[in-house]
Amino acid sequence: MKLHTFLLIVLCFCGLKVNSQNVIKIEDISKHIGDSVKICAKIYGERFLNRLQNSPTYLEVGDDYPNQPLTIVIWVKDRENFEDIPEMMYVYKDACITGKLVLDKGKP
Repeated sequence: MKLHTFLLIVLCFCGLKVNSQNVIKIEDISKHIGDSVKICAKIYGERFLNRLQNSPTYLEVGDDYPNQPLTIVIWVKDRENFEDIPEMMYVYKDACITGKLVLDKGKP
């Protein structure tokens, strides 16, 4: 999976508290790089790449891969914080995501 899409490190999944978060629309994410935000949108796709370092789980938000404006990253160490398998729990559902928006490879 190419990581040229938007990434969101999900701090709430890590058990960290995000202070002063802004609730934003998914179409406004490029204006909030570096900010701690809350976004509510539909999860369209998922991938669990257990063969990669740190075995990331990717959840595509707002559209399916490769057209998603946002990708949630859940690292393998954080998967134990979920009641069920995250990629099965959220796909095709609306969810609110809290975390810090970051760039990957120079792209938001």
